[in-house]
Formats: sequence, C-alpha cells, structure tokens
Amino acid sequence: MICDGKASLDIRRHWCKDINALIQDGVRIPIVRTPGPLGGMRNWWLCPQCERRCELLYGKDYICRICAKGRYRSELASPRQRRLLKAFKTREQLGQTAGGIIAPFPPKPKHMHWSTYLKIRAAAERNELEFLQAELVSMKHLPN
Repeated sequence: MICDGKASLDIRRHWCKDINALIQDGVRIPIVRTPGPLGGMRNWWLCPQCERRCELLYGKDYICRICAKGRYRSELASPRQRRLLKAFKTREQLGQTAGGIIAPFPPKPKHMHWSTYLKIRAAAERNELEFLQAELVSMKHLPN
C-alpha cells in the first residue's frame, strides 16, 4: 500500500478533549495524551493492532502504517528519482509549477523575504548540481 494520498483518520481533525477513545465503524480506537513541547497536551491514536502511538491510521481497520505494511512513494523511488524529486520540490517552494530543472528560476514570490528566497534558491542549485553530477558519473559507466 502506498500511503501518500490514501484515505486516513487524522487525529488533528478530531476534537478529543475529554474522551479516551473514538469508535469508528465499530472499531474502538484508544486516544492517549502526551505533554506538548510548548505546554498543553498532544493527542495520539493508539493503533488497535500494535498499540503504537500515531497521528494517522489507515484502511477500514484503522491501523498504523507499520501494521498496514504501508510505504511512502519516495521509499520506492530509486536514488536517481529521489535526487530529481528533491530538486523539483525546492523549485516548487519558489512557485515553479512546470519546466523541471531546465527552466529558469522563478522570480521571488510576493511577500517572501529576499534572504529566504536566496536560501531556497541556493539549496535548489545544490540539489540540481548533485543530480547532474550523479548523471554524469552514471553516463561514464555506460558501455559504448
């Protein structure tokens, strides 16, 4: 199962102030609380199968990602694909939606500080350079 985009039960979307469990489709899901880092309390689901604390539960049985043997899409990607996705992701932070790493860098988005823009752009350039260097190395190892 790929967890990205899969229907899930998110603890952040439920108001759980004075209850110890939620009954969803006949499944009792316990709720536990831990102290938050800045005060207050943080809610967690307890996986009905392994009793692991988690924010999200998946499937009709409402179990954690580990019990569902779920994986994120990036876990299944090759190192080459992960480098390329990382390069795309930093450009998306700047507002680029198409063109990949070949397109010129987008201009600074409105309301973004210049220091933030320059930091993200430098990270994008580093990611793209790593990707291109890895591509050159892999091309050198190809048989002629």
